[in-house]
Amino acid sequence: MIADKTLTKDQRFCADMLAEWAGGYHHLPKIKICGQGVETNFYGDLSTFDYDRLTRLVLLAHRDFVRIQLKSSGPGLVKIIAHRRRPKKDGDCIWDYHPSLDDLISKAAEMKS
Repeated sequence: MIADKTLTKDQRFCADMLAEWAGGYHHLPKIKICGQGVETNFYGDLSTFDYDRLTRLVLLAHRDFVRIQLKSSGPGLVKIIAHRRRPKKDGDCIWDYHPSLDDLISKAAEMKS
């Protein structure tokens, strides 16, 4: 873990969210600063049901307004990049905000129809 003094408030927020997702900082691989956010290299399964890490990551991202990006990071590794955003306001550009859990539920209802 990076020393608290080197992380901004938003970076700390993202790191804490990833630690919650991982089941604590002791289960989270090393966090690195990535612009205004953080990144970590994850080794393991990312799925939507059995070992539902992917679903939990998406739900936490929408709950906390954190943009998550997944990238290839080497054999068996996925880089998880997290940047804090805020709830949408009128006139916002897409890179300023993140949809809420309610927005996600509405999107799911649209797909069901």
